[in-house]
Amino acid sequence: MPAEFVALRHEATHEDLPSVQRLVAACEQALEWLWDVYWSKIDERAVAVARPKEIIDVNHVNAEARRIFRDFRGARRAALKKQGPQSQEARSVVTGAAANLRALCSGRAEATEAAVAVLIVDELLYPSERELGAPLGGAFMIWDELLIDMIDTSQSTLRMMIKVMFARMIAPVITKTTGDIGSDALSIWLAHIASSEAWQIVREGTAFDVRTDVTRECCLQPGHWSYLLGKALLNSSDDDLFIEAWSDLLQASAVDSDNSDTNDVLTRTSSLIEVDAEVAESAEEIDIAAPWQQALFTPRTAIGVVR
Repeated sequence: MPAEFVALRHEATHEDLPSVQRLVAACEQALEWLWDVYWSKIDERAVAVARPKEIIDVNHVNAEARRIFRDFRGARRAALKKQGPQSQEARSVVTGAAANLRALCSGRAEATEAAVAVLIVDELLYPSERELGAPLGGAFMIWDELLIDMIDTSQSTLRMMIKVMFARMIAPVITKTTGDIGSDALSIWLAHIASSEAWQIVREGTAFDVRTDVTRECCLQPGHWSYLLGKALLNSSDDDLFIEAWSDLLQASAVDSDNSDTNDVLTRTSSLIEVDAEVAESAEEIDIAAPWQQALFTPRTAIGVVR
């Protein structure tokens, strides 16, 4: 068992109780560790003992992943312009890049996380000169198939990818401004993953509800961009039970912000997300509540409004 799990337990037992954010992150890491070390091997007949942990050369993984992703982006863009998304050339570009990534990561969770982090840190998932609120249809066309291929190799990759995207979206240094291009783009990407038709087959193959998990994180880690993301997921849903379960909780978790600015960005963001259901034509008037007190345990479903 990783030493940080033992240290966190000691801290919670003998010192001050850690924050909800730290406990949630630790639970996610623990689930991923259990999957990699135990659950993913249950159906393997030949497994006798868990493999010793391999030391990952993160710098090498970062450099190679950066090269693979940038080569892929250029080749994929050229193939799409030349022959279209359904062409053999466009698909072969995806197949080649996915094979290179599998060879680089070799099923190692640490290597896969490092590769995904390159996508986020290097801001490769959206145009470099993108303006706030600009559509990402072209970016989805370029990257969707490759990201889905990456996730097919491991169930834990999707949860990890969402975690990395969400962490960058709400990064404290960045969220001091409501005009961050990266946070805006990643909020649209997360909504696309959680609700679009293109990602439906991925969501159906997971053991957790992607939309619910993302919405819960928006409530547990309140901020400008997490609120907009949660609101966009609610606006794009035609599931009355989901809307009823999360609307009040998201509203109660909202932090103070400038209403007019938030409404403006929310209206533009909601109109840009590709979803099965029709996106609401305009966002509802936002009534920001006072900050809420977080529960000791992460709720698996909405439990009501915290006043």
